[in-house]
Formats: sequence, structure tokens, C-alpha cells
Amino acid sequence: MNKRLTATAPFVVLSLGVALAGCASEDTTADAVADDCTPAHADLPTIAEGTLTIGISDMPPLVTPTGEDGYEGLDADIVNGFAALECLTVEPVDVGATAAVTAVQQGRVDTSLGGWYRTEERSEVVALSYPMYLDGLIVAAPEAYETFDDLDGLTVGVVQGYNFVDELEALFPGRVNTYPEPTLLAEDLSAGRIDAAFDVASAAVVYGGATISSLEPDDRVRQSVLPAQTGLPFSHESEALVAAFDDYLQTIHEDGTLKEYLEKWDLDPELSDVGEPRFV
Repeated sequence: MNKRLTATAPFVVLSLGVALAGCASEDTTADAVADDCTPAHADLPTIAEGTLTIGISDMPPLVTPTGEDGYEGLDADIVNGFAALECLTVEPVDVGATAAVTAVQQGRVDTSLGGWYRTEERSEVVALSYPMYLDGLIVAAPEAYETFDDLDGLTVGVVQGYNFVDELEALFPGRVNTYPEPTLLAEDLSAGRIDAAFDVASAAVVYGGATISSLEPDDRVRQSVLPAQTGLPFSHESEALVAAFDDYLQTIHEDGTLKEYLEKWDLDPELSDVGEPRFV
């Protein structure tokens, strides 16, 4: 089954050229910083001087606690490019998906990976970056479904903290199980402990041989009507760091680097066409 997700559904490595010259070794991660590296923005405020501390969890393909450097994924590639541009080393900290934003708010990490939805509620507790890519809503199950009503009577699962959990609980009262990580949700679906799993489009690759459906837009679940823009969370006190990251994001949007990152992780490059920044 083709896992590539297209922007025509209801939801709708690399170089930064001269800007990165001399800022990193041949290693594509931000771990190795050349002695003569000149950052694009001087004196960026980070928890540890010269280091970007990032929260990681198990949310493939956006971030996983695997790989040569102890973390990898789409968001990892994005952050590594930024760190190289700013002559920062990267220090991953395993915070788990449910505590990722809280870890930023509490000052334990500079940012947390995981393609966090740009919501009004979240923007009140952390500063959210410029949009990275779009992310919609999918259903993974043994068979295909077309509408939310088609799942009436089934036991469904969802990752806790997603902005559509409350809406699903209203639609399927008493039949929604929540999970701290997408991988645990996928395990219960595979084991038959739930009938269907609701998740974000970027996590479809987690569900192995399950059938992936994009349900018809339904006003009862906003995410099915208007795909969310994703961003990374930062402390409200890190204005200069956020501004620098936003500059970098706009650059990789414009030069096509972000599309290449998406393709690398088997996601549709058109998901980078985010439009004007907005909240859901």
C-alpha cells in the first residue's frame, strides 16, 4: 500500500548553499561544528551556551529516539539544519510526547520535536514557530471507511493531547482510548484491542499493513475540514531564538529544502505549502 500522503486529500540531505558553508563538518547533523563557523544570528539565547537542547519522543516519522545521534526524523532534519546554520551543537533529551510542550514551558529544553499543531490554546503557554508543514487527520483500521458515522459502534484510539481528542470523545462517547505515543496506539490496533486508530497524517507510516483512510470532512471534527499547520514550541522568553528559527524556516520553504526533507521521509512535498500563518 502506498503510504505517501497527498495534499489533494481532505488534509491537505541537503544544503542551504553558501549560508551553511563552513558551519559544519561533512556530518549532516549539528553535532560537529567547525571552529571557524559564523552563526547567522549572534548570541542566540539557549538553555546551554552553544547548544540547542531538544525534546524528543517516539513519533515517527517526525522524530524517533533512534539513529546514530540518538534521534532522527523529519523534524530532526529541520532542526539539524537550523543548528548548523547557527553553529550550535544539538543535545537530545527524551521527554515523551505527552510532556514535550510542558518541557519547553518549564525551561528543560529549548524546543521539542513532533510537528506540534499551531493552536490558539497552545500559543498561550509557548511561542509557536512559523508553520513548517500541514498535517491532517487519518484513520487506520483493518478496512477502509468513508465517514465518521461509518465508525459508529466501534472502539477507537487516539494519541492524548491532540486537538481533536475532545471532538472524538463527543462523537464516540465511552469508546475512545487514549495513548501517550503513536507507536503504542499502533500496537493496540495491530493486536485487535481497538477497531480503528485516529491519528495525524504524518504518522500514517506507523500503521504497517493497516488500511489508511481520509474521512469525508465533517464539521464536528475541525481537523477533517481544515488541516492544521505545524510548528515547533519555544519559550515565550526566547524571542530571538524563535525569530532566528522562523527566518530559517522561511528560507527552506523558499529554496525547496523542506520539500526534499518531506520526500526523504515519504511524505508529500506539497504538505509544505502551508499558506499564511494561522491557528486552529
